[in-house]
Amino acid sequence: MIFSDYTIKELADRAKVSTATVSRILSGKGSHRPGTVERVRRIAEKMEAESRAREFGISECIGVLMLTYRDCLNSSYNSTLITSIVEGLAAENCTVQLMALPVKRMNLDHIRSLVIEHGIRALIVPEFNGPYSVSNELDRLGIPIVTIGNIELDGDKSEIVCTDNDTAGSDAANYLWSCGHRRFGVICMDRRNLCHRQRVESFRQTVARLGGDPDEIYLREYYHIAESLAPVVTELRNLGDRRPTALLSTNSLLTLKLLNGLHDAGLRVPDDLSLLSFEEDRELAETIPPVTVLAQPTRSMGELAVRRVMKAIRGFESQNEEILRCSLVVRRSVKSI
Repeated sequence: MIFSDYTIKELADRAKVSTATVSRILSGKGSHRPGTVERVRRIAEKMEAESRAREFGISECIGVLMLTYRDCLNSSYNSTLITSIVEGLAAENCTVQLMALPVKRMNLDHIRSLVIEHGIRALIVPEFNGPYSVSNELDRLGIPIVTIGNIELDGDKSEIVCTDNDTAGSDAANYLWSCGHRRFGVICMDRRNLCHRQRVESFRQTVARLGGDPDEIYLREYYHIAESLAPVVTELRNLGDRRPTALLSTNSLLTLKLLNGLHDAGLRVPDDLSLLSFEEDRELAETIPPVTVLAQPTRSMGELAVRRVMKAIRGFESQNEEILRCSLVVRRSVKSI
């Protein structure tokens, strides 16, 4: 490949050396550290492959690795995230290889075989169902990895795009407290999942800082979205004057089920009980009443993951972790008391 002044400058930027160093190394002149020579030549080969791909319409193949289970895409978070990733990669002229694996196939050897078979240049890994053990081993594949979700990785090579759930939980408590609420309830998904644990714990800690008693917060935890909320609704109805005046739900599907259950039990939102929820993609904007939410930037997470994986395969470095903020969207499900 004949490098123009522009491509030599781009190569120099990627390799973090001067254009003069690039020119000398490509022409075989001068004396440079072996590591510098190897890095410049490796990046030059990448740029040549990218140029050929653009010239002949050949696209990069990016893998999207996810744990599959029943109804795994039947939620706003999962479907919104996958859609934004696929759309973003398509806009970059990339081929998308969806690697939806059951638990038994979620191991490094099988994933490595798929990477080789499909010529996958990089992986985007949405952590749909909490951390799974293979996450900490993916760096051994030797390709760029971008992980989406609030997870705890032992390694330091993978890039992570996640939501600031600690701040979101605190924002929820501050908002409800500012509306005059002092008796709280939390309906949450499995707290072994880091993001739900962060939401609940930061909510409780903020209530304590504001002068409330976190041990008095009504807390019910669900381990599967298909579980019935009828027992919780019955408890809330029977609590009478001791019932929380405001509930926080950590999952929008839980919120939809809770709304229906409260309505059937004769409890009105927000007259009898205020409701604040996390939301992924405006699915709670058209309910009766529309639910006040902490909107998670799900689509932005997918788009950011695509940008970061494209920078990685093109040789540009980026920060190890990027954290996005939830936005408080006030609707009509929370009243001031």
